[in-house]
Amino acid sequence: MNVFAAAASGERTALPAPVSARLCVSADAPADAFSAAFPIRKSCGAFTDVRAFARDGSLLFDGIVDEQSENARGGLLLTLRARSRAALLLDSEAMPQSYARPSLPVIFARHVAPYGFSDCRGGTAVYEGALEVAKGMSEWQAAALFCSRFLGTVPRVRGTVFDASGEIPKGTAVFGTSGIRYSSLTRNRRPCDLLSEIFCRTEGGGNFVSAARCTEAEQLGILRKRYLTTPGADAEKLLKKAERRFCEVILDCAGEPPAALLARAEVRDPALGRLTGLSVVQMEYEINSGGEHCRVTLRRSNHVAF
Repeated sequence: MNVFAAAASGERTALPAPVSARLCVSADAPADAFSAAFPIRKSCGAFTDVRAFARDGSLLFDGIVDEQSENARGGLLLTLRARSRAALLLDSEAMPQSYARPSLPVIFARHVAPYGFSDCRGGTAVYEGALEVAKGMSEWQAAALFCSRFLGTVPRVRGTVFDASGEIPKGTAVFGTSGIRYSSLTRNRRPCDLLSEIFCRTEGGGNFVSAARCTEAEQLGILRKRYLTTPGADAEKLLKKAERRFCEVILDCAGEPPAALLARAEVRDPALGRLTGLSVVQMEYEINSGGEHCRVTLRRSNHVAF
């Protein structure tokens, strides 16, 4: 891992190889998290930004420094804790306002671009309907609400690009036989995450009616219901999210992150056989005295046997 840190002036410093580092990227969290400790000879001053690159030159992390400390006991050790640039949107409150016929370029210009983002992906169409940005919503919540309601996507921040396209990385990451090696594999089933049925309130604040049911939960004898009070709420989407969390595979791989977040994946294991229809949903990359490894979490991308 090669790490560069920048001061407010824009001056960039190449830092020595870290004695320890941790990078966590997750589909469940808008902002990636990075922390690392570096042995230095003298104080480097205050840093505002940090970038980390893999050995092949690909970008692993690009974000803002949340915390910086220097420990002078037994030599000087610089510790940086940072989050990706989505943190800028998470930490700032959006101006309450209403949009009639909103579009991604307008939402990007008002809620994202002012924080240093260079571009957005996801189309330029203008949509019929209204979008209400309520008091207390963050800039991220405002932008993500538009993406969810009008684009049907969950946005991701990739460097300085706000990606609302919903596109996933090309190709399939194959773990196991003739693919990415792993030292351990754990397959988890989590019945506690399954929902059996979701009810939605009808228009005008009427009765609750069944909007989505999970046959897998019913087959397992699970009874766990949810009631959504917002008319038109997407019950099917909530149910599918719970189904994807029901089963997961956790792999421990040597070296740097072996795949892209949200990439398609499959496992070919001598004992468990071939597991398909998976996606990379989280990677925890660590460097410590024992070397470097990456803990990769896969979940079902579609409703498949597991």
